[in-house]
Amino acid sequence: MRVVMVEVGRKACEMELEDSLASMQRAVGGLIQAVYEPGGRDAALICNDEGEALGLTWDCVDLDNGVITVNKQLQLHQEKGLAAYELVPTKNSRSRTLVASPTVVAHLRHRKAEQAQQRLMAGCAWADNDLVFTDALGHHLTKPTVYRHYKKAVAAIGRPDARYHDLRHSYAVAAISSGIDIKTVQGNLGHATAAFTLDVYGHVTDRMKRESADKMEDFIRRVSQG
Repeated sequence: MRVVMVEVGRKACEMELEDSLASMQRAVGGLIQAVYEPGGRDAALICNDEGEALGLTWDCVDLDNGVITVNKQLQLHQEKGLAAYELVPTKNSRSRTLVASPTVVAHLRHRKAEQAQQRLMAGCAWADNDLVFTDALGHHLTKPTVYRHYKKAVAAIGRPDARYHDLRHSYAVAAISSGIDIKTVQGNLGHATAAFTLDVYGHVTDRMKRESADKMEDFIRRVSQG
């Protein structure tokens, strides 16, 4: 099967794959967000965006202040039948700064300590690329590796159908529902404008408005009865 690989910020490329969902997922390196057949022949795949996590380097992680800078991503580059992962700019070529929660900072500290032990064990075989998420020899993780571990994790909690992209959606809904302002959510998600974030997650704010009206009604009743 001849397919077109489409990644944000990258030039589309054509390649031959086996005619199966598994082969397409391996080529994408994760979950497939969309598949269609223009002209009834070729399939087009839209790749996911977990590359920002895979491309995170320690120089962009300030553990003391709990700040993470996102300015690049790890993407699979296809050219003339050859494939290799490389660090490239983010989708819109803009960097953004995230303030991590104490729990996230604690996990990152644990990861850094774990990686230091792996470096000692590997010795001269260690690949010193400053990446946060690596294998036991310091090499970058691949999207298929992340995909396999993610599917195991979601299956363990009874959600085997969950997509990797659902993590972004879950964060956005939880953040907005918790009262975090749209501008902050927009910045954390990397959306170009707050208006776009509202368009995508407007249903959450609508629900919050209804809940706010219900709470105000309860308040009015309590005051009236008092």
